[in-house]
Amino acid sequence: MATNGSHAINVGILRSLPYDPVRDFAPITMVASVPLVLVVPAAAPVSTLQELVQYLRTRPEQASFGSAGTGSSGHLAGEMFKRVAGVEGMVHVPYRGDGPALTDLVAGRLSMSFANLPAAIGHVRAGTLRALAATTATRSAARPEVPTMREAGLQDFEVTPWYGLMAPAGTPRPRIARLHRLVVAALGRDLKQPFEVIGVFAS
Repeated sequence: MATNGSHAINVGILRSLPYDPVRDFAPITMVASVPLVLVVPAAAPVSTLQELVQYLRTRPEQASFGSAGTGSSGHLAGEMFKRVAGVEGMVHVPYRGDGPALTDLVAGRLSMSFANLPAAIGHVRAGTLRALAATTATRSAARPEVPTMREAGLQDFEVTPWYGLMAPAGTPRPRIARLHRLVVAALGRDLKQPFEVIGVFAS
């Protein structure tokens, strides 16, 4: 099982890898993608993404964002947000997973976080965190009331963590095709484009 971390992020942030993410693997299919949501404490004096940007710009040295760890999707989304929103002074605070980061966010020790929706949704439902935007291209079916970053006012902002199934490089194409069909059928996906989905890993 590969992720955007193992096959995309690590290539850009590590000096060397013991594998080549393209040459050493034969992609089978995408399995899942997980939205990130920009969340703030319920007590934060903001209710929209634009209000958050303005609020952070007035106090960049006091602003902070938590993530599931250095090099995680949430970390890179936060760094991207700093640049796009013009809050370069905001500090990144890495944690060992979304759970500890969200605990500190609920307590008000952080200004914001880009967290995996499954990790944050319980806090959002409980009213201890407020979800301002999702980083995916379209709204999440789990929280359809939460706008995308683009809808909320930040253009060209999309971060979508993914999980995909891989085989060793050199696996015969007919075997890859069969595995693809079986996995897609098991996931209940549409088979109209049975092979094109693997192209996401080659780009």
